[in-house]
Amino acid sequence: MEENKNNLVKIAVSLLIGFGLGYFIFSGSTSIGGKITDRYVGVPLSNRATVACTFDRIIEVSYEENQIIHNTPHKEGKPLVFIFSDLNTNKPKVKAVGAANSVYEADLTVLSNTLEKIVLGELTPTEGNVFIYSIHKEKGVGTWTKQYQFLGIPLGTISMGKCSSN
Repeated sequence: MEENKNNLVKIAVSLLIGFGLGYFIFSGSTSIGGKITDRYVGVPLSNRATVACTFDRIIEVSYEENQIIHNTPHKEGKPLVFIFSDLNTNKPKVKAVGAANSVYEADLTVLSNTLEKIVLGELTPTEGNVFIYSIHKEKGVGTWTKQYQFLGIPLGTISMGKCSSN
């Protein structure tokens, strides 16, 4: 009886390990040594006037109760989508669609624009939030950062996402 119980435990553990490995292999994501890797082959952005970037994994940091906290990123149920328009002008715009289908629109400032990437910024005057967006044109990826304070707590986010153009 005890031997059967041990065999069942071994089988259950083997199944859990197998399903876990299968998930990481077939989901396109791997986590080894605290690093999460999402497979993605970026495509150069052809139409650079309008670009859409999808961010489905966000790292959040905060300073609370005398501790610096780095939250482990998890896959968002519904990713954030940023649509950048008028990138070929001096007055680009961003439209962000959030997880709850909330829509946010803002004018951006061009901080840098080279053949490789365009860096855009936004400072919200009332709250003092800082947003930086970098679109790597030849790689087809973008980064998004936000530095802000909420209820007196310093916070920050960063994400790298997949970008495409029309």
